[in-house]
This record gives sequence, structure tokens and C-alpha cells, in this order.
Amino acid sequence: MNDEAQIGRTLLAIYAAMENVEFPDFQETVFEQLKDLMSFNAGIWGMGTMVQGLPQPHHIHLHRRPPDFMASWEKIKSEDILVGAALQGNGRPLRSTLSDAVWDQSPGVRAHCAQHDIGHVLCVFLLDAQLGLYHFISVYQSAQETGFSEREQRIMGILAPHLAQSINVSRMRQLRTAASPAGHERYAVMDGHGLLYQADGGFLEMLRREWAHWCGPELPSAIASLRSKPHKWAGAHIVVKVAPVKDMFLLSIRATTAADGLTQREQQVAQQFTRGKTHKEVAQTLGISPATVRNHLQTIYTKLQISDKAQLAAQIQGL
Repeated sequence: MNDEAQIGRTLLAIYAAMENVEFPDFQETVFEQLKDLMSFNAGIWGMGTMVQGLPQPHHIHLHRRPPDFMASWEKIKSEDILVGAALQGNGRPLRSTLSDAVWDQSPGVRAHCAQHDIGHVLCVFLLDAQLGLYHFISVYQSAQETGFSEREQRIMGILAPHLAQSINVSRMRQLRTAASPAGHERYAVMDGHGLLYQADGGFLEMLRREWAHWCGPELPSAIASLRSKPHKWAGAHIVVKVAPVKDMFLLSIRATTAADGLTQREQQVAQQFTRGKTHKEVAQTLGISPATVRNHLQTIYTKLQISDKAQLAAQIQGL
């Protein structure tokens, strides 16, 4: 089978995994599929930001690397000349052999790689300019192996954009499934540090209705603070809800509506009433009198300029 056919076959397998493999296992599944196209015995895959000119990785998946691998690298990352070159390449994979003279001025990197039996590296970084993040994938061979070929470098360049998109889709699918959101909102993923990791089409446009000059990846403090309760924020132009899912947060954003102008009690009355409860049942649920329920409903109908329960149900959907 030629390279083009094998690449196509591998991509189809990755697309299938996006739908059928749970996110915690997705990256490991993809690493195994990549071995049909290139030779490596270990790797890492993650995202990150730049902090004071140095990369700060987040949410790293380690393929056949010990848990302390990244802690070891953190100590010597200022010496890692390959990272800077790969970032500037923005999607162009780089390959390197640790015994090459270019590494003579990076003894810490050589020691780190020797400790973890790394002799050859093939890596690629892709920048997400809108979110201010980078995706990266690195695969490794031991010093006893022959090193990565031009062919493997070319294949990594073809696959890299697909891999970056696949992890976004897989993560978003899991979070949506777990949170079971409904409606016509736009969605995004926030991590535990308040950083925006990915976003549906239209999410950023809606966010900038409230913060016109926002630039990622750090979310506005009003949104980042939703990691703790309350998990809802309403501004002049948008409403944002946050659903915690494992170690991440699913953000949903929508434009404000007339129903957002209702008081909290009015929203409670409207929601109970549209679920089919009588005035008396709504009153019992909320601990108020039936007359108060009727007064609230009259005010609600006036505010929303509606005349029946069906219209009310449509107006408050998504609150």
C-alpha cells in the first residue's frame, strides 16, 4: 500500500475513533494508529500557552513515558532549542538527533533525553492564533534506532492539522454528552485555570459582543470565575453557562433575550407554570400564595409581551 492510501486509511480510523472512543483513551488510540505510518516507541501530545517567552504545556498525554517526564523537562526547557524552532515553523515538523552538534550547548536536554532513552525526536507545533494556544505532538526513538526519515517528517506534516482538530472534536463530544446541553447555544471548553481551549464557530464572535477587544487564551474574569458557583453569568449582550465535566468545563453562550430581564422569582414561577403545574401547585412548590403566582404571571406576560402559556414556554427555553 502506498503512502497516500495508508494516510487515508489512518485518517479514516482516527475519524472513527473520534466518534467511538472515549476521550480519555482517544489519544492513546491515535498513537497506536500512527505506528502504521511511522516508527516510534514513545510520544507526548498536548496543548499549551506561552508564558514569558517559554512554553507552558497543559493537559499532556504521555505515550509510554513515565509520569515524571514533563517535570523533568520543565527543569531544562529553556535549553530546548527544538521547541522554539518548531513554534516558528507553525505546522512544519522538525526532526533531530540528540547526538548532533547542535545540541552541544544543551547539556540539560541531552541528560533529560538520555534518562528517558530518547535519541531521536520528530515534533510539530501548530498555533491557534484566535485562542492564543498551541497544539504539539512529539514522537521519539531510542538512540539505538536509525532516526526519523524525510518520509516520516512529510507524513507528520500532512497529519498534524487533522490530529489537532481530532482532539478538539473528541473532547467537545465528550463534554457535550456528559453535560447534555440543549438549545441553540454556541459552545467552548475551559480548563481549570480559566483558559479557553477550543470553541465552536460563532462562540468567539458572541463573546466579543460583550468584550470587543478580548484576546485569548485567558477568558474574561467574569467567565473564568464561573468555575465555582454560580455557573451562570448574564451581561448586557450575552448569557454564559458553565457545566463542570471531570477536570474541564463546558461553556455555552447565547444572546440575551427578553426573558433574561425577568427577576429570579419570576423565572422560577414561569418555569414551574410551563411544566404543567396549576397556580396552587406552583405556589406550594415555591412557598408563596396562589395570588402571588397570578400576580407574577401577569407581570411576566406584560414584560414579555405574550398572552398564553405556549408563548411563555418558547420565551423561557434555555434560561
